Amino acid sequence: AAAEAAGNPVLDLTKQPRTDAWFWYAVTAILGVFTQYFFILVLVTQALFYFMRRSLFEKTALRNFIITAFLVALSIVPWLFYVAHLNEVGYQTPSLLLPTTVDLFNSFAQFLIGFQSDMLSTVFLSLWPLALAFGFLALQRNRRLADETQYFLLAVFVPIIIAFAVSYILSPVFVSRYLIITVPALYLCLISLFDTFPERFSNFCKAALVILMLVAMGHEIFAASTPVKEDYAAASAYLSSHARAQDVVIVSAPFTIYPLEYYYNGEAPVTTLPAWDQYGHGAIPAFSATALPQQVASTTAGVQDVWLLLSYDQGYQKNIQQYFDYHYQKLYTRTFSPDLILEVYQIRYDAPLSSELINFQ
Repeated sequence: AAAEAAGNPVLDLTKQPRTDAWFWYAVTAILGVFTQYFFILVLVTQALFYFMRRSLFEKTALRNFIITAFLVALSIVPWLFYVAHLNEVGYQTPSLLLPTTVDLFNSFAQFLIGFQSDMLSTVFLSLWPLALAFGFLALQRNRRLADETQYFLLAVFVPIIIAFAVSYILSPVFVSRYLIITVPALYLCLISLFDTFPERFSNFCKAALVILMLVAMGHEIFAASTPVKEDYAAASAYLSSHARAQDVVIVSAPFTIYPLEYYYNGEAPVTTLPAWDQYGHGAIPAFSATALPQQVASTTAGVQDVWLLLSYDQGYQKNIQQYFDYHYQKLYTRTFSPDLILEVYQIRYDAPLSSELINFQ
């Protein structure tokens, strides 16, 4: 996204090409794919734009594109082989669901107003007829799209459509934040459409868009209804004041131990399921239903209560919940934010040891 935001190398190559333009284009392409794998979709879009508007480019452009592609492959392939050699990719891959058309259209809303509640996102998306009419009006004033606008439109829609299609053909990969590479092109495309109107109205539209985005960002930061805002501060404060030294706090998914420990200062030790040594070498172990009983037994040995904090379901959350529900008595459930749930289970029924004795042992 940084390379894309810094400029549009493909368009630079079509207008007054400099002798060093292809060199910097290759540099941004290599840096882009090492910054984010989805940047490859930007390069695919640029290749598509070249074949659609080949007349805009110099005669040696195809050769230079091929050389650039070779350099990108030469730089990234050894890294991909190294990652595959570690044999840990599966442990680091999040569990994603198949995207829906709602997710597809929501991605455009999120690029403009951020992550909002379903109600606000629905209201924003319901304005699409107005946006469509505005776009047609802009095209009516300028019947032929500028070369830059054509490229921006491709750079917005092609990566999103490819990610959506790949999610159904191969494996789910559609997440709006992964597609942040399209954001600069989306903003530039909107600005180019605004510029087709008289200057005063164009400036008003630009200012209105900036104000809308700032207000939406403020609402996203402070609103409790923000769907992706998981209140680890409140969960940690509650655990710090209620969990005792003879208890244990278990978090799942394991990587959520980091935001919890950032706020947590209680007496009860904190561990994860699947069991993971966060200070050791290697990726988070994969979940194993066979190993779950042994891991739970080892984690709960000698403890009074278990405080099971669940969030970011990686496909095995129900297995862990059902195991605890079946084997132990659930005391109560507390929800701190959507998908951040605390389940409290009683493990032992004898009188709890005092914290002084726990510390002495």
